[in-house]
Amino acid sequence: MTSEDTPSPTPAPRRTALLAVAVSVVATLVAWVRTDPVARGTLWAEDGRVFLADAWTHGLGEALLTPYDGYLHVVPRVLAELVATLVPVTHAALAVTAASCLVAGVTAALVLVCAGTVTASIPARLALAGLTVLVPSLPVEVLGNLANVHWFGLWLTPWLLLHRPRTRTGLVGAGVVGLLVGLTEVQALYFVPLVLWRWRDRRGWPARAGLMVGLAAQGVTMLTSPRRAALGDVPELRNVVAGYLADVVLPLWLGTPEVVTAVLRTAGWSVALVALVPSALALLLAVRRGAGDLRLAAVVLPAASLVTWGVPVVLNRMPWDWSRPQPGDPVLEMVRYAPVSQMLLASGLVLGATLVGAARWRRAAVGALAALLLVASAVAWRPSTQQRADGPEWADEVPAGREACATPGTDEVALPISPETWVSPVPCEVLRPGG
Repeated sequence: MTSEDTPSPTPAPRRTALLAVAVSVVATLVAWVRTDPVARGTLWAEDGRVFLADAWTHGLGEALLTPYDGYLHVVPRVLAELVATLVPVTHAALAVTAASCLVAGVTAALVLVCAGTVTASIPARLALAGLTVLVPSLPVEVLGNLANVHWFGLWLTPWLLLHRPRTRTGLVGAGVVGLLVGLTEVQALYFVPLVLWRWRDRRGWPARAGLMVGLAAQGVTMLTSPRRAALGDVPELRNVVAGYLADVVLPLWLGTPEVVTAVLRTAGWSVALVALVPSALALLLAVRRGAGDLRLAAVVLPAASLVTWGVPVVLNRMPWDWSRPQPGDPVLEMVRYAPVSQMLLASGLVLGATLVGAARWRRAAVGALAALLLVASAVAWRPSTQQRADGPEWADEVPAGREACATPGTDEVALPISPETWVSPVPCEVLRPGG
């Protein structure tokens, strides 16, 4: 491995900071643009029924560590409190979308910074940061809502654990971010083995300590406030594997579930195996030419894409069917577990590209790979299956809520949100003018 592939011994903190700010701004805008205009103004699921409802009813101190479905959700609750406190109720949905897109943008910037411990290649680090908002399946459900910002914490976790800050500010920041991730995303448990990597390097201790404290709090929460039991049967292994190929592997190259379905109808599962060849070659390059953090990341992250897909699919036991579609069959469903698995799988491709031949070939490989992934993202810029795209838009529901609150004795009204049949309980004191 050449010096270009390893972190620079004399990084330029100011240059990195400016680049991170630029990445954060651009990534936030990309997340916003990839969210359907109607979806931006529509509250999604727990955003309205849990996080905002609790923020309108309780103070932050009471709601912050309140479990929901067996877990802590600190980042969504903090953002919901900010929205409830600072934004007029009519604009709550747009504010929630903006805050959620900002989380995606900040995550992209943090990945850029943390990836500097793995590779010094700026094009590769930009590509890794770009995955945060560009993988094809993101707009289906994950972008633009508080209920799913935890996935960005999961994507950030391995980079945070591999990162070794060089300044006191960086050490403190890494510890805070690790704590927030642990208090928001229980699935960060998947990456706990990375806590032992280069354990003696004290620069990694704050992030690891913060994460472990957060996960310990999640463990106590799970014991004292159990998650509701999953419905349905444990899916067959072949269905889990088929889902991984259809929802994770193929969309990286084909974009939308409509295109994936059409290709599988014609060519069958052999096309998915072909789509895995670049990942296999990248893994081979990492094993043979990589070293240290780069080799570890290029091997562990694609492997983790299998775990981050398979575990939630098995635990949630939803009746998804990824059998090979036949003529007349509906389009295969793309689910919210796909984006992080796509990010992790694609990160192996990016890191493998940094190990190709001479420097000019490495740059060409990273550029070509980025271009191919951008094409898939462009095809899936706003998939037709995007949740919330049919409303109801929150601003249109608020006047009816205010009218209902005019009825004597009414203290709270339930306003419709997405998905259908879900509602958000809103205190009348919030809906009344000046509330």
